[in-house]
Amino acid sequence: MNKKINITIICFFYSVISLWGLERYDISLIHSDLLANSNAVVRTYQKVCEYRNLSASTTKIKIAITLLNKKATKLANVDIYYNSGFETIKNLAIRYYDEKGKLYQTIHENSIIDYGLAGNVSYNDLRLKTYRPVVINYPFTVEYEYEVYSSLIFGNSETKFQMNPQI
Repeated sequence: MNKKINITIICFFYSVISLWGLERYDISLIHSDLLANSNAVVRTYQKVCEYRNLSASTTKIKIAITLLNKKATKLANVDIYYNSGFETIKNLAIRYYDEKGKLYQTIHENSIIDYGLAGNVSYNDLRLKTYRPVVINYPFTVEYEYEVYSSLIFGNSETKFQMNPQI
């Protein structure tokens, strides 16, 4: 019964927000306690791992951060490290929202730079997908989401196994 009530309240809350014209990343929706002495507020962090079999997995990641001032500028950068030997990044979407939560910029795949991170060796599989925005006004929100397809579960950087299950 409690779950039904909670779901109803949440649905009602989002319906009221929609009726008032507020967007989900409107800065006015951030509680004042979170704004005090903050440079940024994480609005969303979602990670869903799906293991299809012993040698294949998909991890879906979605992150949204509201940057309140210039001290948080580096958080507007999108950096995704991966190993091209067994990982593929797909469906990368980057969006920027103004202080009212209105979408003002969508970054397309051709604007995202993909670097090899060879270091001192002539070749390796470590790579970086990155985007550096031009920041004009604060506050704003950066939202990005992507999927990591991995063909090696035990080498997947998104997979962490508990070494000592004793509590």
